[in-house]
Parts: sequence; C-alpha cells; structure tokens
Amino acid sequence: MKLNEQLVEVMFHLGWDETDDIVVEVGGTVVSGIHQPDDANPRWSRQFGNRGYNKDAFIIIKNKTRSPVESSQPPTNEETIDVADGSDGDASNASPSTT
Repeated sequence: MKLNEQLVEVMFHLGWDETDDIVVEVGGTVVSGIHQPDDANPRWSRQFGNRGYNKDAFIIIKNKTRSPVESSQPPTNEETIDVADGSDGDASNASPSTT
C-alpha cells in the first residue's frame, strides 16, 4: 500500500475530513541558540539559528480543527479559594469543634 493510501485510510479511521486544518511538522530536531565564535569547529558547533535533524527524526501530523486543547481561563469569584485561612469553602471536611 502506498504512503498516500495509508494516510487516507488512517484519516478515515480517525474520522478526519479533508476540509480539516491538518498540519505536518517534524520532531527530533535541534536548533542552536548559542552564538559561536568565528573560529569554532562547524562540525561540533552549529551556528546560531541553524536547524539540525537527528537520525531518529519523526513526522507529526496534527489535526488542528479537532484539537481538544483550550486555553486556561482565570477562576471566577465563585471558584476562588481563600488561602488566608486555608479553607476552600467546603464545611464537610472541617474538623469538629473541641468546645
């Protein structure tokens, strides 16, 4: 089976649609974030910003249309916890009075 046929089969199995926002990325890479001196050996010292691909690099296929990731939201006033007394507002787990 050819690669494109395998991709179509997997996309169908996952319920993806051809109109979905599909992104192809490469993992297993490294980018130099260090400015090297001019006399640095280029075999061992990558220049700043150069991307290298490891021997075990891999392909990532993401469906951004069906991504369940949502940005976190700040808590509402009802969800806040009073950290001054350590109480979360739930009296069911409060210790009994010793009076």
